[in-house]
Amino acid sequence: MSPSRIGRPGIRAQFVAAMAAASVVFGASVLAFHQVLVIDTLQKTSEGTYAHLLEVLASDISDYVLTGRNFELELLLFETTERDPHFEYLVVTDSEGEVIASSYGSQVPAQLRLVLAESEAGANGPNSEPLPLRDRGRDLLHLRTGLLGGKAGSLHAGIEQESAQASARRVMLSLVILFLALTAAGVFVAFLLGRLITEPLRRMATLARRIGSGDLSGRIPVRSDDEVGELAVAFNDMSAQLAASRQALIRTEKLAVAGGLAAGVAHEINNPLASLQACLWALRKPDLPEDERIRHLDSLSRGLRRISGTVQQLMRFARPSQTNRAPVLLNDVIARAVHLVRPSLPEERITIELDLQSDLPKISVDRDQIEQVLVNLLLNASHAIESTAGDGSITARLRATADGQLLEVVDDGPGISQQDLERVFEPFFTAHADGEGTGLGLSVSQGIAEAHGGTLTLQPGPDGTGVRARLRLPED
Repeated sequence: MSPSRIGRPGIRAQFVAAMAAASVVFGASVLAFHQVLVIDTLQKTSEGTYAHLLEVLASDISDYVLTGRNFELELLLFETTERDPHFEYLVVTDSEGEVIASSYGSQVPAQLRLVLAESEAGANGPNSEPLPLRDRGRDLLHLRTGLLGGKAGSLHAGIEQESAQASARRVMLSLVILFLALTAAGVFVAFLLGRLITEPLRRMATLARRIGSGDLSGRIPVRSDDEVGELAVAFNDMSAQLAASRQALIRTEKLAVAGGLAAGVAHEINNPLASLQACLWALRKPDLPEDERIRHLDSLSRGLRRISGTVQQLMRFARPSQTNRAPVLLNDVIARAVHLVRPSLPEERITIELDLQSDLPKISVDRDQIEQVLVNLLLNASHAIESTAGDGSITARLRATADGQLLEVVDDGPGISQQDLERVFEPFFTAHADGEGTGLGLSVSQGIAEAHGGTLTLQPGPDGTGVRARLRLPED
């Protein structure tokens, strides 16, 4: 995910959620508008249509009322309700509100008589306001219109509302389907737009991780001239500038290293050369005693060995030998290194203790190179203790870790300053007295550790005194 993310969702998810929420709010508003306005409009349209139809019918039946043809009037009312199922009933009353004829015949329901009385009582002119009714689970609308302006009586009608409600439901269903379709389309479009926005950001995040790992060669394709495109261009420019800066830094660092190496080599070779020149000048004397001649020859030999050792150390630092790995027990390697170092330690002044984990498996390393690292660490620890002219101890410890094995060499010597601790792996840097070491041992040891995929670090001892050297070696 890439790394897993917990908590706030990504930009694409937020964008899609925002579009979905906007669609829901818009759809809910439309549905509410439909519920309030459209249904009300359909109902009023239905009322107006049947009110007009009722006025037309009232003009037709006025003659029946004036001539007293009540039987024919009832037959007309019955046939009208049969022809138009929207008419639930039709009732004609005289000017006193008494029923003259109805589509029910002479059996007018008592509940309907109450509605007729209520409609007559609420009359304002020839017509009255529609009355909503509920009859046997159905919604009805009671309408009234006057005959001859109300002088000859009134015509009452019960209009069923199911058809108007069915129309409203059909419109509502159509709107819901349209709303769902638009919401789905909006979410899909939001997903595409979110992808267009977040894809460059995702590539930038990938490139940033590559830059963090040291790869500055990646570039983001610029596919638009908008803000995202400008950001991609700026990111590419930043990556190019970082690459140029790194190259300049590498060149500067190489020059600094070369200068340090040259200075170190000059120092390490110049000192013995001065001694060699003095010895050669003394050997030219014809009357030089034999014992002095032998002493000068020994000094020449030591000086040449020192120069040769410096050159060999430098060659190992510049061109580390290839590792010949094989499964070995680090316990055996440590024991061998301690055996090699122990004879060079001052008797009864410096002791070496082993703290090894016995159940560790074999690990694939170059036995000779790791032994070289351990001998160097042990000698550095012994030299640090000797510089105090006191007693001390060195502990070689081996433990298992989550990804390999950890070897530690801990001494209780004077330690090392923080300033020197930051430079101990620089070539030719040494805290020993002049002539005691070339300053390449830790640099070579660090190269061996890195060639094995491990690390070599130095830090103050556990109680603030001495030095703790830690060599981590992976199992793979």
